[in-house]
Amino acid sequence: MSLPSGWVNTVLGEIADFIMGHAPPGRACNHIGEGTPFVKAGEFGPQRPIIREWTTQPMKFAAAEDVLICVVGATAGKLNLGADCAIGRSVAAIRPSKATRTEFLFARLQSEISTLRKASTGTAQGVISKDMLASVPIDLPPIAEQCRIVGKLDALTARIARARTELDRVPGLTQKIRERTVEELISSRAKSWKKVSLETLLSAGPTNGWSPKSGSDASGTLTLKLTATTSGYLRTDAAAVKRIYEIVPGNSNLWLEPGDLLIQRANALEHVGAAAIYTGPGKTFIYPDLMMRVRIPDQHITKLVWYQLRSPAVRQYFRDHATGTAGNMPKISGSTVRNVPIWLPLDDQVKDVVTHMDRNFARADRLEAEADRARKLLDRLESAILAKAFRGELVPRDPDDEPAEKLLMRIREERVVALKPKRGRRATF
Repeated sequence: MSLPSGWVNTVLGEIADFIMGHAPPGRACNHIGEGTPFVKAGEFGPQRPIIREWTTQPMKFAAAEDVLICVVGATAGKLNLGADCAIGRSVAAIRPSKATRTEFLFARLQSEISTLRKASTGTAQGVISKDMLASVPIDLPPIAEQCRIVGKLDALTARIARARTELDRVPGLTQKIRERTVEELISSRAKSWKKVSLETLLSAGPTNGWSPKSGSDASGTLTLKLTATTSGYLRTDAAAVKRIYEIVPGNSNLWLEPGDLLIQRANALEHVGAAAIYTGPGKTFIYPDLMMRVRIPDQHITKLVWYQLRSPAVRQYFRDHATGTAGNMPKISGSTVRNVPIWLPLDDQVKDVVTHMDRNFARADRLEAEADRARKLLDRLESAILAKAFRGELVPRDPDDEPAEKLLMRIREERVVALKPKRGRRATF
C-alpha cells in the first residue's frame, strides 16, 4: 500500500535513540525517597510508571519525554510514557528525535507489542534487544500531522476510556442484583419459612477432595483447580482444570456427579466459602483438597442452598468462622459448613422460589454478558482507530506540512556531523 503524501517509511532506529537499563547495586536502593526515582518492569502503570523505589547510585537514566518499554521477561513489550528516573535492566528508554513526538511514538508502538513479544520468545529469558527495537518499521507522518493525530486519538480514546469505566461498574451492579434477590425474598417470607442448618438437608458430606502431585507432563485423572469454582459458577476450561499423575479408580468417592455442590474450604478471605454446582459429566473430574463437596437429594433444594450460600449473610458467616485469617489462606471447617443457616420455604413453594431466583440471576448474567461483549467491541474499535490513524486516514492532511522525508534527511545529516571526529591543533612542545 502506498504511503500518504508527506509520509516516509523508516525504522525506529532512525528516529529515536535507545537507553538500555542497568540495575544499581541492591544496597543502593531504598523505599524512603532517598536519591533518584528507580523504575523496573514492576513499576509500570496504566500510562506512566508508579514511583515506589529510589536509588543513590543510578546507572542509566530515562526522561519524561521518553517512551519506556519492558525488555525482559513475561512483561516484555509493555509500554509506558517516560519519567525522569533511573531504569533497571528490565527497562529501556526510547528517546524520540526531532522527527517524532513522544505521544505519537507511544501510540504507534502499541501495535508492535505482540510482534516484539514474539521476537523475544526466541531468547532464553524473553529479551527485546536494542537491535530489535531499532528495526521496528515506522510509517512516519510530518510532525504537524503527528500532532493532529495525537490530538484526535486523545479525544477518541478518552471517550473509550469513559465507556470502559461505565462497563467496569456492571459486575458490582449485577452482584447487588443477586444479593438483593436473595435478601428480599428471605426477609419478605421469613415468617412462613423455617431456619435449618445445612446438615439437615444433606445426603452426603461435607467431604474434602484430594490434591496429589500434578505437572505439565501428567496424563492421569482430570481434577478441578480452585479457580474452577471461585466465580460461583463451574468452569472446566483449560485454565481451570489439570491432570494429576495418579489414575483414580472408577469406584472412588472422589468422582464428581451432576448436582454436587462444591464449597471452597480455603482461599483468600473474600473467596473462602465460594460455592458452585457441578454441572459437568459424571466420573470425569475429581476435586481438590481445598474444596468440600456436599450432596442434597433434591435438585431444587440444591439450587436454593447455592443461592443462599452466595448471599451477604452467609458470606459473612464464613468469614467470621474462618481460621488463619492473618495468612493468605483462611480455612473453614466441615462443622462450619454443616451449621450454615439455611432458610427453607414450605415444600410446595420451593420450585416457585427457585424459579423466581433463576429469573433474577439470569437477568444479572445477561447484563454481564452484554458488558463483556461491549468491552470486546471497544477493544476492536480502539484497534481500528489506531490502524486508521497510522494509515493516514484519521485526520485531514495539510499540503503546507513539511514532508517527513525532509526532516528525516536533516536529522541524518546532523547525526553524521555529530559522529565526525573533531579536529584540533597539534600540540607543540
